[in-house]
Amino acid sequence: MTDVSVIIPAYNAGAYLHETMISALKQENVSLEVIVVDDGSTDNTSDIIKEFEQKDSRVKGVRQSNLGVSAARNNGSRNATGDYYAFLDADDILLESSLYNKLTVLRHLPEKTGMVHCDMRVIDGTGEPTGEVISGRTGQILEDLLLWNGCSVPGPSSILVKRSVFEDLGGFDEELSTAADQDFFFRLAEKYDVHRIPETLGLY
Repeated sequence: MTDVSVIIPAYNAGAYLHETMISALKQENVSLEVIVVDDGSTDNTSDIIKEFEQKDSRVKGVRQSNLGVSAARNNGSRNATGDYYAFLDADDILLESSLYNKLTVLRHLPEKTGMVHCDMRVIDGTGEPTGEVISGRTGQILEDLLLWNGCSVPGPSSILVKRSVFEDLGGFDEELSTAADQDFFFRLAEKYDVHRIPETLGLY
C-alpha cells in the first residue's frame, strides 16, 4: 500500500532534480512512490531519472512531449497509486519530516478538509536561505484567494491533497500555465476546507 505519491514535473531540470529527488526519497515514516514526469527535456533530466529508477524501486519515470507543467502533473497522477498526492517542483526541497507531518494532520482533520499545506523557506539558486518564509492561510480560504489577499497557499510544493479530492476536481487545467496552480486552489477552496500546518517543512 502506498500512502503518498510524490509527483515531480521536470523540464530541463538537470541542475536541481537530483537534490529534489533525494529529498523526496528521504521522507521519514511514510510509504511512498516518486513519479517524475519528464516534460520533453533536452538536457540530462532523462538520465537522472533513469539513474534513480535503477537504484530505487520507488521511483517511476514517465516521459511525454513538451506539454507543460499542468499536463505533466496530471500525467503523473494517472500513473500514481497513493491515497494522497504531493506535487513537488523539480527545484524545490522537502524536509525529511514533511510528508509524515502533513499526512498525520490531514488524516485527523474533518472529511471536508481536502488539502493541507506547510510554510516554505525561500532559498536562492545556490541553496542558501534568503531569510524569507512564505506562509498561507487556513480554513475557508476562497475569499482570500479571490481577493488576492496576500498568500493563501505557498505553492504546489507545500501541499498534500487527497487523491479523491484531486480526482473530484479533475486535476490541473492544462490550458493554463503558471496560473493553473491558482486555478486549482480556487476550485478546491470552493468545495473543501484547507488547513495550514504552521511549520516550515520545505524549501522553495
